[in-house]
Amino acid sequence: MNDTVREHLIDLAHAGKTVTYQDLAIACGLKLDLSLELHRARIGEILGDISVYEYNAGRPLLSVVAVLAETKLPSDGFYRLAEQLGFGTVKRLKQDLFGEMEMGRCFEFWRRPGNYSESKFL
Repeated sequence: MNDTVREHLIDLAHAGKTVTYQDLAIACGLKLDLSLELHRARIGEILGDISVYEYNAGRPLLSVVAVLAETKLPSDGFYRLAEQLGFGTVKRLKQDLFGEMEMGRCFEFWRRPGNYSESKFL
């Protein structure tokens, strides 16, 4: 798991902010060109690993903080991962505004001082 990306996402969630995939790559020094499919797949893997880790710890899917510049929502990869984790089908998750609701849960969780201080550095 990429701890640098995870910690950056936690700081953003704590502040109630999102980040585009490209800005995340730049901020974390990932040296990815997201115009390339291979690089988009790599950032998806990094974010997926983080969200699976958070899910297994009983926390919200942290990768929800990373969003598309055009929509300010997570990409389809986020919804496919949520489907794999048993939250529902991609179609249903989008209809039910799962991304927006999970983002709210994520912000709320990481704003709590105890959660932020105790779970950020693992």
